[in-house]
Amino acid sequence: MKKFILFVFAFSILAACKNDADPVTPVKETLNFGKLKLGDRLDFIRFITTCDNFDGDFELTGDTLAWTVDLMSTDSILFKEEFTPGSPLAATFDPVKVKATSANEKHVIIPNRWNSNLFFFYGNDTLRVNPIPTINLGQQNCQLMLGADIFRGDEIAFIDKVQIEDYEFKNMTVVSCVPGSVGEAYIIFDNGNIKAIFSKDFFSDNVSGWIALD
Repeated sequence: MKKFILFVFAFSILAACKNDADPVTPVKETLNFGKLKLGDRLDFIRFITTCDNFDGDFELTGDTLAWTVDLMSTDSILFKEEFTPGSPLAATFDPVKVKATSANEKHVIIPNRWNSNLFFFYGNDTLRVNPIPTINLGQQNCQLMLGADIFRGDEIAFIDKVQIEDYEFKNMTVVSCVPGSVGEAYIIFDNGNIKAIFSKDFFSDNVSGWIALD
């Protein structure tokens, strides 16, 4: 019995030391914007790169941003957005609450999203869960292209593949930013599941973004 107690004690010390040294493992859960439930959570890992060398300069920053359905009522949903412990940006950004005034299987309406790390650039209050795309896109480095033009504005687009270094997303729906708010910015999703979000700085070649761990 004494040997067993000593073994448990030694294992506990080793586990505690390991937890002190390693960052918190991101949670892999599904938050579907068309089927929201209280407590749903989705983690996003942050990356940085440049537009001209989109794959070559790709780097994960070690930051993980958690989106959680924190409160649900008859007329609204409150999301909590916060960096997980161990994220370098956790010391810089306090948790924020993002309110959706309407949410169902067709859309989520988020009027005030400017304090969100994910949706600050999106110019439309309504994020449609499963819209019908009206145009087709291609990819050129960080830019999603409509023919020879960079895709911006309110249209709903389809793209057969988005490549972000080793991360590949096929048959995706894409929405973009309001022209002039940032350089380029995109939300990439499928049937209410957000897969990736990234934006290019307006005044430089720098790109930062998020990849969902679902």
